[in-house]
Amino acid sequence: MKGDLPDFLDGGSSHLGPRPPRRRPATWWWIGGGALIVVAGALVALHLAGYIPLRRAPGAQGTPNAHRPAAPRPGSTATRMPPPWQGPVPYPVLIADTGHHRLLEVTPTGKVVWQLSLPAAGGVVVHPNDVAFTPHGHSVLVSAETQDLVERVDYATRRVRWTFGVPGQAGAGAQHLNYPDDPAELPNGDIAVADIRNCREVILSGTGQMLAAWGKPQLNYCQTNPSQGLFGYPNGSQPQPDGNILLTFSSGDRIAMFSPSGKVLWNVSAPDLFGGFASDAVSATAGTVIVCGYGTPGSVAAFNPHSGAQLWHYFVASGPNALSNPTVALPLPGGNVLVADSGNNRVVAINPSTGRIVWTYATGLSHPGGVALDVYRNWQVPAPRGARAAHPRVGARGVRPVSRRKAAA
Repeated sequence: MKGDLPDFLDGGSSHLGPRPPRRRPATWWWIGGGALIVVAGALVALHLAGYIPLRRAPGAQGTPNAHRPAAPRPGSTATRMPPPWQGPVPYPVLIADTGHHRLLEVTPTGKVVWQLSLPAAGGVVVHPNDVAFTPHGHSVLVSAETQDLVERVDYATRRVRWTFGVPGQAGAGAQHLNYPDDPAELPNGDIAVADIRNCREVILSGTGQMLAAWGKPQLNYCQTNPSQGLFGYPNGSQPQPDGNILLTFSSGDRIAMFSPSGKVLWNVSAPDLFGGFASDAVSATAGTVIVCGYGTPGSVAAFNPHSGAQLWHYFVASGPNALSNPTVALPLPGGNVLVADSGNNRVVAINPSTGRIVWTYATGLSHPGGVALDVYRNWQVPAPRGARAAHPRVGARGVRPVSRRKAAA
């Protein structure tokens, strides 16, 4: 308001005394003023176009610029790019190549664009059985069931940031795991891990410290009764955007949703999995869960956990289209489902509408145990000259693709 301005900015008199008489400005004043006006106009134009966002000074009050979206919270999909490929699989696929103790990323056309042979941990060779990106794609979370550990790997540098668990030593203490699976980051930055043979769900900090463990100790064969704290061999642990966690129990083929505090929200039986046990249930569209039937032959099914209705299933008893020990099935944009067909040493995409395999990657794989979609990088765009092709640009706000243009297949 006018009263908030000092007199010498308000156009009135000031403590400096009366204004001196006006003088005719020199020619260079006109030139300099014109240049300033041109520069200011250009900056305003760039700002309106979104290239130069205006920022308030720290501590300043007021309403944020209406055209600027709020910063994405952890776990959101705000950093995801549109699918860069057209076809059955629209994103690159990160694979936990268990038998070759490596992580491998391939494009939908089968080109290898990133890979890492995991270094030994404590003298033990690490065989990754599952893999997941952290939100924004900076890191990769890896579980190694047979080595009883979980690791966090920096994607850009390929360095292991931390390891939780004692390599090769199964245990139930605060520093041990026993056949861990399916690590994934929660919206608050913690890490959820299915600790299968300890019959518990473990919550780690983002730096690899145990914070909590759900599930009562059990003797002999573990039973599943989530409402009583009995976790029968949990093998799937999928965080939801709201902080809830979807757990899969192979004992009893149960699937349950838990709140961030560990409260059971719902608990249902898996659909008919044709003899396989329930593996790695995943939330797809609203009201739909996809789960694998781990076995040979294996199966994949989608169902509504609230009504119990089975929406579709894939099961082939024999032949090249039969699955063998499928571990996880991820929904893809367009309706296809990506499956880690571990026993057949391949990753496939299935079209639920036609019941057919529409994409396969099997080159050099050995029992791939897990897959993740790389929704953060566009590998179709060539890297800048002199840049390492397997290392996309990393900015202060996250890993960003070189281009967000949607390219043709």
